[in-house]
Amino acid sequence: MNNVDLKELQRSALWLIIDPWATSPNPEDNRREPNLDILNEIVLTKIIDYLPKLNHVAVSCGPTIHPLVEHIINLDYGSSDQSGPEQDGFQALIEYTEKNDIKDVVYVGFHHGMCIINRPIGAKNLSLCTDLRLYIKRDLVGVLPWSVTSDMDKDSSPYAKLI
Repeated sequence: MNNVDLKELQRSALWLIIDPWATSPNPEDNRREPNLDILNEIVLTKIIDYLPKLNHVAVSCGPTIHPLVEHIINLDYGSSDQSGPEQDGFQALIEYTEKNDIKDVVYVGFHHGMCIINRPIGAKNLSLCTDLRLYIKRDLVGVLPWSVTSDMDKDSSPYAKLI
């Protein structure tokens, strides 16, 4: 993990669960891999098991959030005073990190090399627009079955450190 204090990140970072859908919203992905929701749930269960170690957790997901994480603040659609567009999620993330004096964000969730880096609240945008230190917890991210994991690592590494 190269000079990363995981216990410190567990204590002080915001752990952001990207796209923990109840069911995948992309019909093409579901046609390509009919068991995608089952594969995602396996990773989500690992994330759920990891949560007790963490002090700051949020999700970034549309309205079809998985029931296992619907109790966690949703930065994109999380409260009655949020209208939901993803850019609102970016502002909510900034406000949360400032309010809680957070300097690090650790990404977990779905999918590695894709939404984790490409969403407005993802690592690419945050790396360009903030001074936050960004990480991806590799064993807590789902990889689409047709993606090459090493390619997803390569695509993500300019924006976040893999831990």
